[in-house]
Formats: sequence, structure tokens, C-alpha cells
Amino acid sequence: MKFFQKYSTPLSREEKKRRNKEWLLLVLSGILLSVSFTPFPFPFTLLIFIAFLPYLSVLEKRTSLVSISRATFIFTFVFSLFTLYWVGSWQSSADPFLMMGGGALLLAYPCVFLIPSTLYYLAKKTFPKISPLYFFPLFWVTAEYLLTLTDLRFPWVLLGHGLAKFNLFIQGAEIIGTFGLSVVVAYINIFLYRSYKKYKADKKIISPALLTAIILFAAFLVYGLVSRSTFKISERKIKVGLVQPDLNPWNKWEVGNLDNLLGLYLELSTKAVEQGAQVVLWPETALPVYALAGRFPQITDKIFNFIEEKQVGILTGMPDIRYYFDKENFPDDAKYSEKNDSYYATYNSVILLVPGSRDLQRYGKMKLVPLGEQVPFIEQFSFLGDFLKWGVGISGWNVGKDT
Repeated sequence: MKFFQKYSTPLSREEKKRRNKEWLLLVLSGILLSVSFTPFPFPFTLLIFIAFLPYLSVLEKRTSLVSISRATFIFTFVFSLFTLYWVGSWQSSADPFLMMGGGALLLAYPCVFLIPSTLYYLAKKTFPKISPLYFFPLFWVTAEYLLTLTDLRFPWVLLGHGLAKFNLFIQGAEIIGTFGLSVVVAYINIFLYRSYKKYKADKKIISPALLTAIILFAAFLVYGLVSRSTFKISERKIKVGLVQPDLNPWNKWEVGNLDNLLGLYLELSTKAVEQGAQVVLWPETALPVYALAGRFPQITDKIFNFIEEKQVGILTGMPDIRYYFDKENFPDDAKYSEKNDSYYATYNSVILLVPGSRDLQRYGKMKLVPLGEQVPFIEQFSFLGDFLKWGVGISGWNVGKDT
């Protein structure tokens, strides 16, 4: 006796062909949007203005919320796969928890963009006489804004950020900001799609939608040209040496290798100074310890001796720890150390060291990668930190307080 039966009607050959075509269009949209972002150079950036067209052609044909959500998930998953894969650091030596976090992000990011597609569906039902596509850019930027909130914030790949290599166009950000640029990009996609639909219907190339897209695009180019032509670059110049050793990042976190690691930084920094560098820039978490907190005096002395000898500044990424021994005056997110009977906070910091002083000019990173640099909502649910710890020691940073 059969307890479970399939009641769905098998797809015909024509229906399978149409489904496969739509899947290809969704994958194409995801790839086009991906390659418009860095590190791909300009003119790949221009693809951002047409990347939504294949997706929109599928979206308009879908009628149910389930089918619309499925299409949106495929499109945004392909996009996240190509732009956010790096978070998991997929290699044999990578920490398994970090890879799990990266995998979770690849799935969570597309889920956020089910919000605009759901709003699109509701608009389609509520305003049947108005094309919901005209509301879609506003729905999309709503999801982008939500990506900037709470501990799950991940505002790395907003549409406005995709224009990073298009210097002329992004000048408008000084007026409308990143979200404004996202809306403009989305509307240009919408108008180009509407003009394509118009062309298919009556074979006329010129249409109001196409003219609107061209005018919108041209307006930002003109503004960019005017803005750049009136901007005066300061005559003051400083020569910066960039130090980036060719190291496996996972080997770097082996603390026993600290002297060799610092020696490599100082050797490369010396070469930079010999070529005229006035400031030397070291990478993020250059040393995998709280090197300037007093625990490694020999390391600290070597760094400051180099600065004084070469008369050069060092701007470095560095783990930073701050202790609070006053039990009545410490930050709300500080952690308690039973060993020292004190409170402390740790930051993924940028620290500036200059000749003539041992004072640290520091900045604690304010936008932390969820599941990569901080366990989301750990302040509310502290037990999460007990079993979500990365082997490289970067899962529990505190959020920087100011710029």
C-alpha cells in the first residue's frame, strides 16, 4: 500500500526547456552582477547597468510567491557565490568553523533579498494596474539598508559599491550616498529592460524608457566630469611603502614564528625606506598577538627602535587589547578576565606609530564580518562564544566605538 504519492504533474519537454532557459538566465544575471564588482577592472563595471535584465525577464513571468522567491534565490546565490566566497577561506589549512561561517553567509545573503522580491509580489497583487517593476529599486535598496543593521550587518556588496571602479559616476555619492547610487543603478536596469520589452513588441529602438535611462546615466557622467574638473589636488605629497609578505595567512597565526615574522616585516620596510618611504603600511593583523600591550617587550622595542632609527612612521593592522581595572567604569561590551580580575576589550585595529613617541594612535574596526570576525549577538547570548571560536583567534573582536 502506498502511503505517499506524487500529485505534481510531470513537466512536458517544452516546459523543461523553458525552465532550463530561465535557470540559465538567472545564473547569467548572477555572473554579470558579480563581474561588475571589484576586483574586476573597468569597463566590467558597466555590466552592473544591465546585470538585472535576464533576472527581470524571468521575474515578470512568475506569478506565485514561491516561484518568484526561487528565481530570486538562484540569482542572488550565484552573485554571492562569486563575490563572497573568500569569507570561508576555502583551503585545506583553513579553520573548519570559519568555512562553516562562510558557507552560512553564502546561504544567508540570498535570503535577505527574498525581501524585495516578496514586496514585488505584494505590489503586483495590490496595484495590478501599475507595473511593480517601478517599485523594485526601492524594494532592493530596502534590503541593502537592512544589511547594515544588527550584528548580522554585511554591507560589503551593495550596488553602489559595485561602482567603485567607475570614478566619474560615483562622484554623485557626495549628494545621494551609496544607497542613492544603488537606486540609480537599479532604475537604469529597469528602464533598459522596459525599452527592450518595447523593442520586442513594436521593433522601435527609441522609446521613452531608453531615453530616460540614457539621460539618467548621462546626468551622473556630466556631474562627475564637473566635479572632477573643479577638484584641486593638494600639492602636499607623501611617499608610502606598502609591505605585503607572501605568506600563507594560516601559518602566520603560529605564535612561535613571531620573531621571524617581525624580521620579515622590518626587512621589507627597510627596502621601502631606502626607496624614500616616509610612512610604511603593514597589512591587517600584521602580527597575530597583542604585540603592543606589554606582553612582548622585545617585539615592541624592535618596532620602536626601527621607527626611531629610520625616522619613519608605521601604519599597521594589529590586534589591540585594552584593559579596564576600574570595575565601575568599563564599556558595556567588555569581557571579564578572572585571571587579572579586570575587564578588557579586543579590537581588530589600525595603529599608527611615529618617531619620538610611544603613544598609540588607534582605530578599532567598526564593521566586523559576521561569523568571521564576530559571533552575531554574542552580547545577548554569551554562550555562543564558548563553541564558536576560530583557530586563528579572530571570532570575538569588539566593535570599534568611533572613527
